[in-house]
Amino acid sequence: MSSFRASLLGLVALCLVAAGCGFQPLYGERSENADLAAVKIALIQNRSGQELHNALLDRLNPKGQPVRPLYVLRIALDESLQDLAVRKDESVTRANLQLAAIFRLYSQADGSLLTEGVSRSTTSFNISTQEYSAIVAEQDARRRGIDLVADDIQIRLALFFRRLGGGSDG
Repeated sequence: MSSFRASLLGLVALCLVAAGCGFQPLYGERSENADLAAVKIALIQNRSGQELHNALLDRLNPKGQPVRPLYVLRIALDESLQDLAVRKDESVTRANLQLAAIFRLYSQADGSLLTEGVSRSTTSFNISTQEYSAIVAEQDARRRGIDLVADDIQIRLALFFRRLGGGSDG
């Protein structure tokens, strides 16, 4: 029992030390969540752009686009395919789908650029000799890549708002 008590005291001490040095969980209930919800996501070109737009809506604005946004997020999305495995008959059996999203966050009030960055993802998929399987595999790779990019943009914006030190609700 004393071993359990000692480890419990050690855990409590570790938590107190972490709290004393300013540690805060990224996904806690703080004002950057309100800042993320105040971001209007501008439309993004093409079908992959629509999918990224919807993925970001789910992450930043789960209750819908803000009525009075404080920020505007603009994204240019580039997509490319790269053949990886080629048979002797020159048919491709595996490919990489690469996504690169250049994102810029602007102030709605004055249009000034607040932060910008590039988020990239690479996902691989098998190319089957059956056409339907090949299409589904590529669509799945695209969805996985878009989810990676959306997660990265969400985290980077949350970190930006955290560094900004407060935000819309103080």
